Amino acid sequence: MIKNFSSLRWLSLYNNQLNGTVPKSIGLLSKLEWLEISSNSLNGMITESHFSTLSKLRRLDMSFNSLRFNFSRDWIPPFQLDEIELASCKLGPKFPRWLKTQRNFSNLDISGNEISDSIPKWFWNLSSRAFHVNLSSNHLYGDLPNLSTTKFADSFSLGIDLSKNKLDGPFPVFPINVTYINLSENRFSGSISSLCTITSGKLVLLDVSDNQLSGKLPDCMTRSTNLLILNLANNHLSGKIPSSIGSLSRLESLDLQNNNFSGEIPGALGNCSALQFLDLNYNNFSGIIPAWIGERLSSLNFLLLRSNNFSGEIPLQLCWLTNITLLDLSNNNLFGSIPRCIQNLTALAQKESLAHDHSFADSHDDHNSWSEGSYAYNATVMWKGTERDYGNGNLKNLRIIDLSSNKLTGGIPVQISVLFELVQLNLSRNQLIGRILSNIGQMRQLESLDLSQNQLSGHLPGSMSQLNFLSTLNLSYNNFSGRIPLST
Repeated sequence: MIKNFSSLRWLSLYNNQLNGTVPKSIGLLSKLEWLEISSNSLNGMITESHFSTLSKLRRLDMSFNSLRFNFSRDWIPPFQLDEIELASCKLGPKFPRWLKTQRNFSNLDISGNEISDSIPKWFWNLSSRAFHVNLSSNHLYGDLPNLSTTKFADSFSLGIDLSKNKLDGPFPVFPINVTYINLSENRFSGSISSLCTITSGKLVLLDVSDNQLSGKLPDCMTRSTNLLILNLANNHLSGKIPSSIGSLSRLESLDLQNNNFSGEIPGALGNCSALQFLDLNYNNFSGIIPAWIGERLSSLNFLLLRSNNFSGEIPLQLCWLTNITLLDLSNNNLFGSIPRCIQNLTALAQKESLAHDHSFADSHDDHNSWSEGSYAYNATVMWKGTERDYGNGNLKNLRIIDLSSNKLTGGIPVQISVLFELVQLNLSRNQLIGRILSNIGQMRQLESLDLSQNQLSGHLPGSMSQLNFLSTLNLSYNNFSGRIPLST
């Protein structure tokens, strides 16, 4: 049937439930400029015959199907594509040589294609129009060249996603025009000082998490004032956070977890008033938790300071964080009482769901080439006694306070019982005294409650029987007495 549409220029069938194979007769539509059949259930083999007369084709999108591509090694396509969208197909295992003929593309996505190969040197000199290059979720290996000297450096703006591969070697030098960089889940090592060569101010996202990077965070962030996302988690970085971080006034997410950073949280970070996500878990930070976090970072949804060397009392100003849904101050050296103003954490008392991923479409401007992209926050959370990684939007379902493994004293403040949407409360391994709140039963969303290893006493309140969602309860190593309430 398709071969009868000889005048067809635009064919868009994406996001349906089409199945079966792609007919070879599609290759006879010599006037076709736009072919879009992504997000279906198509399968089978794609060969050179499917493109035999498509010399006018400019956009090719076959993404998210079960298609396997089988081209001869020396095939020269009849087209010059502007947009190449072949995500989650099967182009591999070798890097597709036919791409060598495509010298005018602006958008290239061959992520998730089972490619197990090195990236050929010719690839980086294909197009001076490239603004979005996605090779993520393959098995690519080897190191990267100096990208600032390649043809990609000539484009107006450039975004590169090489995440979830096996790339190694030193951290590469990027062009000054780069808008986003995602090298997460690779094997890059050494210093990241070459970031200082990115001087255009266009960079909005930098994710180099889960590599083997070391050394200090370079003090040159005044050149990246449009940065929205900075993720350096799970590396071997050390030293203090430089004061130039205060230049990142648009920063919304800062993830430094599981490194060797030390020193106090710099006051300059208070200038990053747009922060929604701050994860400093598993480092060697010390000093007090600054009061200005509550005073100046009012947009925070997540504050994670687990497993550091913070000391002093919990500042009352943290109660000003009315958008907080996940507060983790566990495994530090905090002392004093739990602030009574904790009832002011109103996001833990209301049902409204907060958006915990950043859409680049929301902030599209001249500096942002990834206008249709999004970035989901990820966090390591102690959930019901087990450490788990949450991301891709799952964080929005969590409402957690974890103050465990500190030196907190006094009683459990009665004000905590108005946090009706709290899902997990962990106050274990402290020096708390007194009784469990008599009205704890009104916290009906609780799934996990851990008050173990304190000095709590008295009877278990009967209202605990109203906690119908409770699946994990740990009250061990206290001084409770009396009967176990019915229906618990």
